[in-house]
Amino acid sequence: MSEIVVRQSNLGRPVNVRQGDIVLELEENPSTGYSWDLAGLPAFVTVAESSHEAAAPPRLGAPGLRRFRLLATATGVGTIEGQLRRPWDPANVAERFSIPLSVR
Repeated sequence: MSEIVVRQSNLGRPVNVRQGDIVLELEENPSTGYSWDLAGLPAFVTVAESSHEAAAPPRLGAPGLRRFRLLATATGVGTIEGQLRRPWDPANVAERFSIPLSVR
């Protein structure tokens, strides 16, 4: 099994991997109410873990890092879609991304 890390600067670029872990690292600032949400995943991809890492050193109101660990369990082609939004206001999306994915 292999692991690939996709950072915010790489969003939108195609990702070609073997079955295994895909780690998304996205800057977010939950103190503003906005956090990243995965809006769409291919059927062969599951979320294994989602965590938030605060800025170091911790500062009030500073952005941190949202880390999604995804598991590609089979071969296939699809798209990972995400959105930065407030959980209580799903219609108001501040930012979106789409990552073309190919698992072999």
